[in-house]
Amino acid sequence: MEKSRRRTNKTKSPASKSTSSNSSSTIPKSKPKKKLHEPTSRLWVGLDYTLEGVVVVLLVITLFNLAMRHLVDSKLKPSGQVIGTGHFGEALHVKCVGPEGGPLVILEGGLMQGHNVFVLVQESLQREGIASCSYDREGYGFSPRSGSKEKRLSVFTNNLHQALHSRMEKHDSFIVVGQEYGSLFSMSFANKIPSTQFAGAVLIAPDVPAIGSPEESSLLWTLKFQRLLTKFGLVRLQLMAGKHRLSPMLKQLPANDAQLSQIMLSRSNTYDTASNEIQMMRDETDSVPSNVVIILGQNDSYDEHKYPTATVIHADDTPSYMIPVLHPTTITNTITELIHKHSAAI
Repeated sequence: MEKSRRRTNKTKSPASKSTSSNSSSTIPKSKPKKKLHEPTSRLWVGLDYTLEGVVVVLLVITLFNLAMRHLVDSKLKPSGQVIGTGHFGEALHVKCVGPEGGPLVILEGGLMQGHNVFVLVQESLQREGIASCSYDREGYGFSPRSGSKEKRLSVFTNNLHQALHSRMEKHDSFIVVGQEYGSLFSMSFANKIPSTQFAGAVLIAPDVPAIGSPEESSLLWTLKFQRLLTKFGLVRLQLMAGKHRLSPMLKQLPANDAQLSQIMLSRSNTYDTASNEIQMMRDETDSVPSNVVIILGQNDSYDEHKYPTATVIHADDTPSYMIPVLHPTTITNTITELIHKHSAAI
């Protein structure tokens, strides 16, 4: 009986083997799936991580920028006096130094520049016994932006005249100094001074891009781009690393004045103000006084038809924005000569 069972098992065994072999031949083995476009998928993963990293870095820098505004920027105090000038919240921060009486020099900074760029010039003038006033235009430095919708050159000039009125009453002659775009404001203000009291004007690189020119359009787009960078704190980072275009100028200023410029350039409203000022040049005055001295920096030029009688001084080794911090003595000597000529003519 047992032998017969074993035989049966033996006879079944080959059949089962053949069945298993048939089943293995009829059912194909599943092959591992190949990863399609593997380099592409790696690229997308890499980009994903990169974008996440960029977002995290921008977030950190933005938070750092906000912290600096509240912890550092807010502690800087004005070095002059904030004077109200209108009914819409207009107010100008004015810094006057030097003796009362005699001539008064009124200093006007360029685009996105406040009173502090002339700190070395004011110190030099004070040593010569000459009084001077510098100020922050509306929206710069310690001068707040107003609620007035009248953004015209004449309105800005009237506000400055009102802010300086009490000080100007104590002086008998006046000289205006303007840098780059500030030269246009200086010329507008000069037209409000009686000719018998106007001693002259010193204009630093007064040639600015023509209205509607490609240069002006490029400048406006640059301001928009820089404004965007301020939102993420990238301009402040540039300044702190000393990589900003104006970093060489800031290194020449006293610590507080350099910090004020850094704060101004890190604010988005500074770039809004600068764009508005460029638009205001369409309200520019054509009247130019005869007693004008022009100081030109590196690669600068000027309109000879607009300033036909101007005396020209060249500082070829210096960019125009650096002239007030590197050549304060040149500016002071020029002002002194204009004062002497005016005194001799009276």
